[in-house]
Amino acid sequence: MIRRCVLGVTIAFLIAGSVALAQGPGLVVRTTEPTGYEGPLASCYDAGGQHLFDIMETYVGTIDRTKRYRTNGTLAQENMRLQVTYDRLYNSADPEKFLETSGENEEVRYIYDENGNLMTQYSKGAIYKFTAPAYGTVLLETGLAIFDRRNGYELLSNVGHNDVINFYYLGDASGLETICNYLK
Repeated sequence: MIRRCVLGVTIAFLIAGSVALAQGPGLVVRTTEPTGYEGPLASCYDAGGQHLFDIMETYVGTIDRTKRYRTNGTLAQENMRLQVTYDRLYNSADPEKFLETSGENEEVRYIYDENGNLMTQYSKGAIYKFTAPAYGTVLLETGLAIFDRRNGYELLSNVGHNDVINFYYLGDASGLETICNYLK
């Protein structure tokens, strides 16, 4: 008799628990994958606006992703953390002029609407930290940038040192001046 009661209560808790789980938040999927990039990062200009060379980049790292889905199966949010294990910036016209580093990271969060459409992107981190002889420590992209992603990449907010974002979205290359001067 006691066994039946214990079994009955256990089954009742299992059923109630499974109903509660079905009504709770959706699925969470975590993955880690290797990543890398080789290509242009930005451009360097002289005082008169004449193009001098491109800053090229090669990096290797890993991406940790966490995707959160709603109970209806649509993607609600994706968090990405890029951990760079090797990064090299170099002059496109003279690859022997370069800076190397490792250990930086960037965090990006994507927010989706109830239909799974990408709405907003938050990017932050100290993604570039180089020590340039005679210049010292050079930081790039250490701030927070928020983009409206409904129609491309509309920059909503830009705080901190977002020098590459300033270059691409605001046409301001002044934050890249130290790296450009070092790579000349």
